[in-house]
Amino acid sequence: MTFSNLVKQIQQANSIAIVGNGGNMAVAEHAASDLSRYLGKFCFAPTAVHLSAVGGDNGWHQKWIDYAALNADLIIGITTRINSPISNALEVLDSTNRVLIAPEEHPNVPTLVIQKNTCHRLDPTTNSLTFHEFEVEVLWQFYMLFRECGAELKTI
Repeated sequence: MTFSNLVKQIQQANSIAIVGNGGNMAVAEHAASDLSRYLGKFCFAPTAVHLSAVGGDNGWHQKWIDYAALNADLIIGITTRINSPISNALEVLDSTNRVLIAPEEHPNVPTLVIQKNTCHRLDPTTNSLTFHEFEVEVLWQFYMLFRECGAELKTI
């Protein structure tokens, strides 16, 4: 998945679901809010209240993504692992409008890869990427997507 292909998918979608886990859930909520604000799209992301209602006492990822697929033209999953509940749920989804944002290419889900060597890094001499560096880079990529889709980002 190229950046420009994701720009086209966002431009064509009327409704977008974004899902992440842990800190990536916060990134998903933030990105969904700003996609609505800047591009006028209907966007939604899971919240803790919503997850407890949908997932109950069991895993929520597949249930939430199945629910999102009923209401979204595009589903974007954010994960640090290509073998995670989010990537697994997107993989079995019967939809072509799904994208994963991850640090490596998924074999079956179109993936916008966050490259370690081009991220804003705390220590570029290491070969590892912290979870927080990944989260910051994903949020940065969303703002670059917004800009490429024509949004005028607010300034301070």
